Amino acid sequence: MDLVEGKPRALLLDPRLVSAHLNRGTTLWESRRFPEALEACERALELAPRSGIAQYGRGRSLEGVGESGEARKAYEAAFSLTLPESVREACLKRLEALRAVPPQPP
Repeated sequence: MDLVEGKPRALLLDPRLVSAHLNRGTTLWESRRFPEALEACERALELAPRSGIAQYGRGRSLEGVGESGEARKAYEAAFSLTLPESVREACLKRLEALRAVPPQPP
């Protein structure tokens, strides 16, 4: 990824580019920088509220910061939207895994 000041060059050219926010979120998630990944996915959702991929990324990031209940809601939202088959399968696996864990008290 072509970075300038820690952000994809595409975001500097057009901060409304949803795919750039999603790519940034994925890169941050892979680097285990979950709070920043969550922020990138939430920005993508602000721009494209019906993005199943952004909801899925939000779920992964929420899991990363330990918010399993909110992650489950994000995965459920993602699953109800249009997703590529591979992401749909990954989303379903994460949902099943989270459903197997009892909810934690607030």
